[in-house]
Amino acid sequence: MSLLLRPEIMDTRKSGPSNHSYKIAAGALLTGLCWLLLLGAGYLPTGRFFVLMIASFVIVVAVRETGMGGAFLVYLLSSLLALLSPGVITATLFALFFGILPLLIVWLRRFARHVTARLITHVVMTALLFVLVLLFSSEIFTLKYAPSSWLITAGILAILLQLFLFVYQYALGQFESFYEERIAPLKRRNN
Repeated sequence: MSLLLRPEIMDTRKSGPSNHSYKIAAGALLTGLCWLLLLGAGYLPTGRFFVLMIASFVIVVAVRETGMGGAFLVYLLSSLLALLSPGVITATLFALFFGILPLLIVWLRRFARHVTARLITHVVMTALLFVLVLLFSSEIFTLKYAPSSWLITAGILAILLQLFLFVYQYALGQFESFYEERIAPLKRRNN
């Protein structure tokens, strides 16, 4: 008698795909979607930061669908693929800012209160900005007559970064509520 005809074996088998294969497929699709958005950010003449922000929302979907480890892989693979086609500038912007920011926000939400997580996010991203300015200040902020002007420019960038982080976290919250209210019920209904 075949093993498939035995009722106790048939009852233990799942009728749908396994959770592990779903996470792998979802991670691959989200990596492809994120890379397509990064291609758009690299080749569009305007709206690059907006498209990079939308690409970072894909990382949030990856956290929800594949977990934190799967989302990190989506982030890492998308950053590496962005090095191939759009170029170093788009890949660097995504890898050092737009890709890591949603991972940091979602990770901090699990361990800290809302206000504390926002404060830590602002401090970490500002520190990253100042490290990048210190590393690349001679190439970016070269002014012959004012050698300390890079510090003023870095301060202005830090203020603009704080404003952007407030707007980004608001947009991220709106996207997450949209995903929870509109897309997640469709997924649950199909399962």
